[in-house]
Amino acid sequence: MRRVPRNRISWNEGVRNNGRASGLMMKFPHVRVGFIDQFLSSGSNTMIVFAIARVSSVDSFGAISLAMAALMASLAVCRGALGAPISLFSNQPNELRFQTRHSLVAAGALGLLASLIIVPLGLRAGGTPMAVILGVAAPIVLMQDVGRFYVAAASRPWVAVISDGVWALFTLLLLVCTFVGRPAFGALWVIAGWVLAAVVAMILIMSLGGVYPEFSGIRAWLDNSSYHRRRFGLEAGVGASGSFGAIVLAGSGLGSAAIAALRGAGTVLGPIAVLVSATQFSVVPELRRLNLSTEALWNDRKLSRTN
Repeated sequence: MRRVPRNRISWNEGVRNNGRASGLMMKFPHVRVGFIDQFLSSGSNTMIVFAIARVSSVDSFGAISLAMAALMASLAVCRGALGAPISLFSNQPNELRFQTRHSLVAAGALGLLASLIIVPLGLRAGGTPMAVILGVAAPIVLMQDVGRFYVAAASRPWVAVISDGVWALFTLLLLVCTFVGRPAFGALWVIAGWVLAAVVAMILIMSLGGVYPEFSGIRAWLDNSSYHRRRFGLEAGVGASGSFGAIVLAGSGLGSAAIAALRGAGTVLGPIAVLVSATQFSVVPELRRLNLSTEALWNDRKLSRTN
């Protein structure tokens, strides 16, 4: 049996020993804070769905949900292709900042591409002008999420808690307003308020985290660690396309009511998504700080799925 050095930790002995990552890794303060932040981030996404549903008809909610599903799918791809690779550099501060600055640029570009899908889908489904607002929000949401991964990898997850906490609090206020101000407080105001909160959250995480987009050196960034971006991005893209494709097919065959039903069912599964996302967001950077190699991390991820 190979002996593991004291300054290292093996995935088999540390994580799979008790059957899941959260058991051992919750002992680390940064991981605990990361789980709190992921709860706030996912909570904001869940509350906005409930808020929109409160002030929308079934057909209108279905149309908005289609655009929202496209936004969440692009967010999932961004986390895989850009967020997860950032986590792998938590033990290399200079490389971490280099990766993040250019990943922010890539996230903005990916958000612009996503808006080209979000807006036409929403408009076709009858979600005007809410679809346009969500399309504008795509680069903002994706860049804020990349910033979250940076501060978690830089051992400052409390910055993400502040950013996502403000966003979640504002979203909660929007949800409360749908109970107090309905019907005057419509879906357009709900979505516009949520996007405004996203802008504030993005500004907070960049200013407090001290990292901003950088265009110079983008060519070197594209050549550096592209393997992990392709690998993780492809994995996330396959998962996101499956759920998004199901919603699109349901909408084309059964109408907006089916989209609304699927979106509502997906929201119920939110707690599971919190745990999965928090493991990638919080646990992986901690493992890297303990000098677990990238190759061992990837290989053990595959092993953990087969056992």
